[in-house]
Amino acid sequence: MFLGAVVRKILPVKIYLALAKMRDKFRCWKDYQSDFKRFWHYSQTTSGGGESLLGAEILASSHIIERGLSLPEPRLGYGKEKIEQLIKLVQNYVSSGFDLKALAYTNALDILKAYADFHREKNHDLGDVGGKIYELVCGKETAAGYEKIALSDWMASAKGDFKSCAMSRYSVRAYGSDPVPKEKIKEALEIARKTPSVCNRQSWKAYWIQSEDAKKRLLNLQNGHRGFGYQVDSFIIVTTDLCTFYSDLERNQSFIDGGLYTMSILYSLHYVGLGACTLNWCVRAKTDKCLKTELDIPQNENIIVVIAVGSLPDEVRAAKSVRKTVRETLVVR
Repeated sequence: MFLGAVVRKILPVKIYLALAKMRDKFRCWKDYQSDFKRFWHYSQTTSGGGESLLGAEILASSHIIERGLSLPEPRLGYGKEKIEQLIKLVQNYVSSGFDLKALAYTNALDILKAYADFHREKNHDLGDVGGKIYELVCGKETAAGYEKIALSDWMASAKGDFKSCAMSRYSVRAYGSDPVPKEKIKEALEIARKTPSVCNRQSWKAYWIQSEDAKKRLLNLQNGHRGFGYQVDSFIIVTTDLCTFYSDLERNQSFIDGGLYTMSILYSLHYVGLGACTLNWCVRAKTDKCLKTELDIPQNENIIVVIAVGSLPDEVRAAKSVRKTVRETLVVR
């Protein structure tokens, strides 16, 4: 600290500021390098195993099947390759001696059973896949899958206290035919304004995509809408402005603040009576830049997430998406 003060006093201001900028740039590069190494080492981008990694892969594969059941018109026999993959993952999990009480395992069995039950109700023969599922889930009750909820019950929960609203929110992929009123979007965003942010900078923006041309441009670049994208009334793209952050110490803050704002929007959309589903924006830099150009979003903004929005039908069809228990997520030190 003392040496820095001396250097600052000796050097001309312009030179000191230039050196400080070089120092900060180097620190930023080092921090991003550390982030890269840590992500590459611990994430599933590298070969490896372990219960956490395999469990995460099972949860992700299970969700693909479960959300298929929540679509407006699930195609009979859909996702057989994904089912085969999930069965192999589950078998590998069991043979590895991992925890059979963990959500990843129990949820996978529930979803496999729900998939088989759905096809049995439709009198559709799954062939060998059906037999493999039966071997895994014979005699098991189903907690996962999908459920149908009357609109009146849905809205009663959404308009209840916060716990009732939060616990009754589901991702909706099957929508009603009524257009989404601008007033409801504005009401939801009005509520979401109360989201906390670093130093109250409120770096976020919400782009409401409603024109047919803009929706088409978005759907051509986003890959998580299969089976229901055509039915979505409009989309909200959440972004955050990088110009509001000061140093490399805030390199992740854009995504933190944007994530908080996104969750506030989701709760608010639920409260005002609209169905919503978050769609990933896991794309290469080239695709990210392309969408910003297509929809006139400034390059200095980070796209956080895309939210599909629609009116609700008389009976809401939703994936149960069973959550981990507090016992699995709470760590006390």
